[in-house]
Parts: sequence; structure tokens; C-alpha cells
Amino acid sequence: MARYNQDPRLSTFYNARASIKEFQSVVPIENENGTVEQRVDMLDPKMLRAIRQIESHSYERYDGTTHITTYAKNAYGTTTWWWAIMMYNGFIHPLEIEPGSIIKIPARVALENAIESVRRSYEPGSRTVNI
Repeated sequence: MARYNQDPRLSTFYNARASIKEFQSVVPIENENGTVEQRVDMLDPKMLRAIRQIESHSYERYDGTTHITTYAKNAYGTTTWWWAIMMYNGFIHPLEIEPGSIIKIPARVALENAIESVRRSYEPGSRTVNI
């Protein structure tokens, strides 16, 4: 337990200084009035399935000192999608990744498409109920 309280790489340490907004996926939606932010639940089972079905990816060697958000920033231009890298590799927490291991980075376009497909499933009229 002490390790979790002292290790600055942990999201719990980081979370004390960050808003929950930083840990959610933000999908910009353009409408007549301009760009609007819409949030997608990253732990929704639909999102988990969509992320895990992505086939195109690149590889990076995890060095154990670079925070996972840096890999996200390099791949996607934003740190916001760090969670997608974690999910894609079957991890929940960055400390689960062994230094020196190879991690897969989902392709940006494939990730955007996956997030968009889940977002669209929540739009009014997108659900059909059979009675």
C-alpha cells in the first residue's frame, strides 16, 4: 500500500491535482453554432469492445520512466487518450506495465472511428427497441 501512496507515476497521485475532465475521452462535435465538447464514457462496455477490436497499431517499448500520457501525446497529439492505450493492451493501471515490455499503440484513425461509433450509438434515434 505504501508504494501506491509514494509513487508519483500513479494516477491517484496525479488525480489529486487534476479534474475528472482530463480522464475522459473528449470527442469534438461540430454543429451550426461551432464546436461543442461531448464526453464518452471510457469504461462503457461498448467502448471496451470497440477499442479491443482495433486491428491497426504500432509498437513502442515501454521504458518504465516515461508516463503513459506521453505515449498518447506522441501518438495522438493529446494526453487525453492514454486510457485507450491501457485498454488496448489489457492494462488497468500504468504500474502493471513492466519496463522494457512492448506495448501496442492503436492507430489514431482507428481509435477516432471507434470512439465516434460509440458516441453515435448514444444519439437520439440510434437505438431500436423491439417489443
